[in-house]
Amino acid sequence: MVGGLVTMGVGALLFVPAASVPSYPLFLAALIILAAGITALQVSANPYVAVLGPEKTASSRLNLTQAFNSLGTTVAPWFGSVLILSGIPVAVDVMRQMSADDLHTYRLQQASSVKLPYLGIAITLFILGAACSEMLPM
Repeated sequence: MVGGLVTMGVGALLFVPAASVPSYPLFLAALIILAAGITALQVSANPYVAVLGPEKTASSRLNLTQAFNSLGTTVAPWFGSVLILSGIPVAVDVMRQMSADDLHTYRLQQASSVKLPYLGIAITLFILGAACSEMLPM
């Protein structure tokens, strides 16, 4: 679980240089690393959830955790759009009329809007990973 949290943190942290460049392959690599961390966390958390209580109710606990995963999958894009995309978007027609330099500057400004939210996510994931590593028996 700690490895999944740290992998997610590294993936989230990679969004900062990806937004500075901006580079689609770097954004894609950051997204893949973040997704790999999420997958590792979910796979490792299922057995942990199963042994948290009586064996008789393990399937109910797993169903509940999967329901919260689905809720997160539904709510997260809306929350992310409010957090990251809250700026006033420029119409496509206005973008077509921009010079190449102005368009590049606009795209850099738009890409940089993901830096602070993903930095916050990365810090939170690293703190959570450190807290979990302290709680796990060696």
